[in-house]
Amino acid sequence: MNYRHEAHQALNRAHEALEHDDTRLKYAALELRMAMESLTYDRARAYKNEFPLTCPPRDPSL
Repeated sequence: MNYRHEAHQALNRAHEALEHDDTRLKYAALELRMAMESLTYDRARAYKNEFPLTCPPRDPSL
């Protein structure tokens, strides 16, 4: 999956939603969130070899 392309499409949909009227503000915000998530997945994939395979045990005193 090309996450950067997905982010770009979501950004375009957000712009388009706001061009029509402000009543679609929630929809535009959702599209922007989807764009940010796509970029986050893109960056995560780039650094996947640096992520630990398992999480260390939690300290119960925290």
